[in-house]
Amino acid sequence: MTDRLPPNLLALFAPRPPLRWMEPLDYPAQERKTYDVGGVAQYLPALQQYKETDKHVATESWLERRDRRKQERKDDLKRLLTEGPTNCPFALLSL
Repeated sequence: MTDRLPPNLLALFAPRPPLRWMEPLDYPAQERKTYDVGGVAQYLPALQQYKETDKHVATESWLERRDRRKQERKDDLKRLLTEGPTNCPFALLSL
């Protein structure tokens, strides 16, 4: 089928020249010097020590903040209804 193509399209399907051979850039496996790869177990004592000495202080989440502010508003409204307004310049006029 490709023999029926015009020469300009046949040139697209022509094989490329072979790759040039080069020396390997890496060392042979026998001469390689690599680091020893260990597991996670060697880090467990350091992790345990970190857990014992960590002084984590939890902060409130946005959900806890929302609930706290909602409760504060309820408390402020209840206090305002029972005690009346405080530090209000118009409260002195009603006396």
